[in-house]
Amino acid sequence: MIFIGPIEISNYYRELHRALNNLNVKSDLVLFNEAPFLNKSKKSFFYLSNLIQIISLKKNNAKFLNYFLLAFLVENLRIIYFLYAIFKYKTFIFTFGQSLLYKNMDLPILKFFNKQILFNVGHGDESRPAYLSGCYFDKFGTSPSNKVIHKFTRDNHLRVKKIQKYADKLISSRATSHFLSKNFFDFLEIGIPSIDKLQESFVIDKQSSDKILLTHIPSNIFTKGTNEIDQIIDELKQRNLNFDYIKLTDVPNDEALEVIKKSHIIIDQMYTDTPINGIGVEAMSLGCIYIAAVANKEAILKNYHNSSYFRFVNSLCADKGEVLEKLTNLFFNREERIKISLKALSFVKNEWSNEKIAARYLDIINNTYSKDWIIDPMDLNYIYGGGLNPNALKETLKSYINELGEKKMYLDHRKDILNDIKNII
Repeated sequence: MIFIGPIEISNYYRELHRALNNLNVKSDLVLFNEAPFLNKSKKSFFYLSNLIQIISLKKNNAKFLNYFLLAFLVENLRIIYFLYAIFKYKTFIFTFGQSLLYKNMDLPILKFFNKQILFNVGHGDESRPAYLSGCYFDKFGTSPSNKVIHKFTRDNHLRVKKIQKYADKLISSRATSHFLSKNFFDFLEIGIPSIDKLQESFVIDKQSSDKILLTHIPSNIFTKGTNEIDQIIDELKQRNLNFDYIKLTDVPNDEALEVIKKSHIIIDQMYTDTPINGIGVEAMSLGCIYIAAVANKEAILKNYHNSSYFRFVNSLCADKGEVLEKLTNLFFNREERIKISLKALSFVKNEWSNEKIAARYLDIINNTYSKDWIIDPMDLNYIYGGGLNPNALKETLKSYINELGEKKMYLDHRKDILNDIKNII
């Protein structure tokens, strides 16, 4: 029996759980951060996870005394669930750097009971320093203090150190593995599941339209580079091109997917650190062209050059200076839009079908995986972060090092990365 949880990321684990069930492999998806996929289960301990979610939400909005009382209650409920889980499950797939108990205190206990622990730390900032991420900036581009950045950096470093000590296997991203010293499975070699995949005929009809719908869905307008994207849109309008532009903020996932289904082209972010992410896979599954405007195209492609999916992601990537012309060419070339959309749809249908992704998880669990999936983090040295424009990155790094020093960068095991960072500032 496989446990999956306790954090969901963009329906990734709902679809993994569903695909495992389709392969007749028993698994439970138990989430502490939102209503779980199995919230109608008659099993009482799934209702306990619902209770944890409800109390956690109340805790986040509570004032001083109530906050600590609710926090104490949540942790005790998690302990109760852990005592149940330890006897039920043989394998644990943990998500987003979190296991069942506070600060992953359950890991040594699970290890003692000879449970198999598979940890996915490849979704975001779980295994990299906070000074390389724009996620901590507000929507106006205001950076937190260096002390706050240090706190998140230290927390990530200590969390990953503990996870590496007790996890049997790790999954991570090539661009965010700075704190790792243990080999890991490449996040993108396994694949990203998606909710729905359209038929080719629908894609051809959609991309044959004379009028283009271009969509941008920023969760944080600074991190996503929305101002830069808006400038590109203004330049496109000056060329009198026939298109509509939709910018969605703070909308439910279902609503966003409905807009994506009608869209022709999606730009998710201006300074991403990955050639493809969850929103990109959803877009391609729904017949859209996804453009990955990366922080540094040369460095990104160097990081992924020996992957099985390199040719595919190479076609998605664009530097900031290439986005305008790439969009213009797509607007004028209907056949090219159809070709790219069908190629992307074929990739996510065939190479990244949900069942194939679930089968790869089973290969990892059963030790029948391909050695090509394994990455040595020491071979990677991507330093341009994610969600940060070049100026913000340099200023953040310079300020952090000047105030706190190199020791607080927690890169003693990666002097090469530390030297590369010093070279760009």
